[in-house]
Amino acid sequence: MPANNEMSRPELLLGPNPLIEAIPPFVPFKDLMRHLRHYPLDHAPDWRQVPPDYREALLECATQHFAPYQPILELAAGIQLLLRRALSMGNPLRAEVRKRANQVGVANSVHDFRHVTHVDGGGGMVDGITGLGKTNAVQRALAVFAPNQVIEHLSCPQAGWARMMQCVYLYIDFPSNGTRGALLKRILMGLDEQLGTNYSEQNARKTNLDALLVVASKLLVLHRVALLVIDEKQDASFNQNPLQYEFVLFYLSLMNLGISVLLIGNPLAFTHLQTFSQVMRRFSVGGMTSLEPASHQDEKWWCEGFVPRMRKFCVVEGCAVDEQLRARLEFEASAGTPGLFQRYFVETQRAALRRAALQRGTDSAEMTVEDFVAARKSERYKELQRIATSIRSGSEEYDDIPQRQKAFGPSMQKGEIPESPAGTGQPPPAKPMRDVVGGLLRNYKAAQTREANLLAKRIAAMQSYSDDDLRMLGVSHDLVEEAQKIGDTVPAAKKRKKGGAV
Repeated sequence: MPANNEMSRPELLLGPNPLIEAIPPFVPFKDLMRHLRHYPLDHAPDWRQVPPDYREALLECATQHFAPYQPILELAAGIQLLLRRALSMGNPLRAEVRKRANQVGVANSVHDFRHVTHVDGGGGMVDGITGLGKTNAVQRALAVFAPNQVIEHLSCPQAGWARMMQCVYLYIDFPSNGTRGALLKRILMGLDEQLGTNYSEQNARKTNLDALLVVASKLLVLHRVALLVIDEKQDASFNQNPLQYEFVLFYLSLMNLGISVLLIGNPLAFTHLQTFSQVMRRFSVGGMTSLEPASHQDEKWWCEGFVPRMRKFCVVEGCAVDEQLRARLEFEASAGTPGLFQRYFVETQRAALRRAALQRGTDSAEMTVEDFVAARKSERYKELQRIATSIRSGSEEYDDIPQRQKAFGPSMQKGEIPESPAGTGQPPPAKPMRDVVGGLLRNYKAAQTREANLLAKRIAAMQSYSDDDLRMLGVSHDLVEEAQKIGDTVPAAKKRKKGGAV
């Protein structure tokens, strides 16, 4: 029978590991819901003693309220897997791990890294439109699985260190300008912020990308970073970036060093990556999680899981609205999107509290239909209402809401009046069919031209890759040359190449 420590940390069955011993015990899948939830009002049971007009200050605690729901459990499980897998593979008590760390330490170029003993590290991807709680879910999971982001390890001769400051995970945003140099510098600044170091200042004058890449990789290995999380991947900064595969090669090289990589972003950001089987294999280790809005108000994860748990953050005594009507109002206002629901529910409570404060002789508040209507028109929610309307109706108002995730359900209940332009009370006028068709045709041609130009740039970049780089992407020089021949037949691509801008 395994010892208690090995029961809670099964990796120790393979031998002692100071990195595993320093983090909390493993959380079984069946217990994830209980560990992930976080209800701040549980620590403030006397909120009813506060007058309604003063409770509005408590609404700001809603951002701390985390209501786990079924679709994010696999995401959380994948994060735990990526963390513990990397820490287990990087056990410093194993001779081959110390050898690999030494190889990284003496590497002076990207070429040198290719001779470092590789491990089959993995990654994961999380995509979803705004409001689905991607960032909150990942950050909450990290807080549960690695509550101490920085761990100081004391002298351990067997591991080869007298003292080691470990950054268990590093969380950064993908740079909006989409450059590799900016990403590498963000890694250095992220380590500085967590460890109190000055790596970014020491390397401020480095402009050579390969030199910065070597420094960033070395430091991630030195501080035993198990998981690198890169958020805010967008279509414009990543998917439409001609150097997209340069970033992917960097991520794959980190996996080869035993560092897990988790990418978070908009669904449009990852469409081209999905054509590379080798890349998908590596990123599937932690799971390819796609979060989507609830398709209807009776969807099980929404009505039985998320909504009841989110309603637990409530500083109003009651609700005078019929449950079926309330569920419909909440779903329409949030479009089945968790992040929008949270904000909408807060504004509904705010309206109820302010209304109750104006009533004489009352020290309690109750939500009514009037409050649900007022919440949709509040200064803090009216722009979010536009987003919800776009998600429900499938309109093209926002570029970062993909068509495949629009029009997921009926935008109106039977008999409901469509939203009017500029508050006129009249349905929006229909555009002439010739204008609609003409607009679609122009958009299609423009999209085809952009895609052809982007393809030409990517092919040109890939022609400079080494065999090892192409092997990591799962392609060959022959395939790249064949793609170049096809690309040369595309008029837009030929025109771009002739101008010398590829």
